[in-house]
Amino acid sequence: MRELDRLAIEERGVPGLELMENAGRGVAGVIQRDTVGRVLPTVAILIGKGNNGGDGLVVARYLKKSGYRVKIFSLIEKKEFRGDPAVNLRRAAGITLELVSGRNLKAVLGKLASYELVVDGIFGTGFKGPMKGLAASLVDGLNGLAKKVYAIDIPSGIMADLGSVREPAVRAFCTVTLGLPKRAFFLSPAMDYCGRLEVVDIGLPEELDKAASPSLELMEARHFSLPPRRPSMHKGDAGRLLTVAASRGLTGAAALCARAASRCGTGLVEVAVPASLNDIFEVKLTEEMTFPVSDAGKGYHAGSGARTILKRSAGVDALAIGPGLGRAAGTGSLLRQVVKGYPGPLVIDADGLYHLGTSLRLLENRAEPAVLTPHAGEFARLFQVPLRRVIESRWQVASRFSVEHKAIIILKGAYTAVCDPEGSTYLSPFANSGLAKGGSGDVLCGIIAGLRAQGLSPLQAALSGVYLHGFCGELARGKYGERGMCPSDLVELLPQGLVSLESSLF
Repeated sequence: MRELDRLAIEERGVPGLELMENAGRGVAGVIQRDTVGRVLPTVAILIGKGNNGGDGLVVARYLKKSGYRVKIFSLIEKKEFRGDPAVNLRRAAGITLELVSGRNLKAVLGKLASYELVVDGIFGTGFKGPMKGLAASLVDGLNGLAKKVYAIDIPSGIMADLGSVREPAVRAFCTVTLGLPKRAFFLSPAMDYCGRLEVVDIGLPEELDKAASPSLELMEARHFSLPPRRPSMHKGDAGRLLTVAASRGLTGAAALCARAASRCGTGLVEVAVPASLNDIFEVKLTEEMTFPVSDAGKGYHAGSGARTILKRSAGVDALAIGPGLGRAAGTGSLLRQVVKGYPGPLVIDADGLYHLGTSLRLLENRAEPAVLTPHAGEFARLFQVPLRRVIESRWQVASRFSVEHKAIIILKGAYTAVCDPEGSTYLSPFANSGLAKGGSGDVLCGIIAGLRAQGLSPLQAALSGVYLHGFCGELARGKYGERGMCPSDLVELLPQGLVSLESSLF
């Protein structure tokens, strides 16, 4: 965004004052939309030095014009404003402005307690931190008031590129970001401070997006695709998927994976399960077939079953391995044999990643890249990276290992990252705590493997699967709430999600 601003102003001649006007009007518009039909709330605007404060002055002017009772609280004296913010200070001359100081801070916080909404225009994306002095005391006090705060561009106290937070930092109800989203919104812990995210247009020339060469892309509905279907299709035309899964105590993971694959359109889904568990799956599954693999009554897959599975895999369009697989030593031998011996579309999840371990080189010479679906802990173990680093630099580390091992890596979590071996990274737009339940990843594995079996490329299947999974998570949240929703709800809502998203393709 800094580069886009520079290009717009220096090379396209767009006045900075115009961008600031559009920004403030956009933020005011979000507040107006949120409060339509209500008695207009009182609004306190907190501003600091720089363009973020200038944006806040524009917000104040537009809200005042629309009938809101507005007051500005400034951390700097009027004489300290420069450039475009100084122009907007003059334009906001009819609005009451109070200077915040160490002497009156307690009184200011008392006044803020009486306002229904607060707009945070203290620091913008240039903030480096940590916050100190008067600003820190004001923000700390503001958070204690538990007010509904609208942050302009980014909550004050958050570093826009890193996502790191050193308290205090504004805890926003809504972040109204300008032009394009900022990296911090998709990183922990910053994402927990941002609240609802709104993106407003500030009038940047459209052709500048490519000139700035962003390294990340946020998924939209346009990234979602589905394999074509025709009236004359039979079940074999709709894809054949073999899932190698399950161990004693973990049968649910395999069932969720298989059901998700069926629900997203796969024609034939078969689950290779330890033979001693087969009767359980005969009851659990209806449309999906089971394929019992000899396990000597132990309840988990062993290396001796690999030949049987590979023989069965000769007639399938894709293979998924891992959901509920368990961590028995013999299962690792089976996984490595299957990964080495199966040349087709491959998705590895959960305990499959655990067993992949030191055998990552098996991924590197495949005709098409395998798709790996780790969460942060699985990723850290698989690639021997400190967990803290994975959390703080999610897409950077995922992209590095995706390129190195020639695999699609889906690093699961809030705003799941999809990285391909060409160096591209895509972020899911969904963050939903309702997905923080065992089994959500098994559903994702089934969706992606099913789409691969139906003919989508590795990247298409990864992007479409992640987007569909997140979209259905939103449907489940709306129906059951974040606390009450379960992974099986995602499976049952897949048809509705598919209908909604497919309608946007035509």
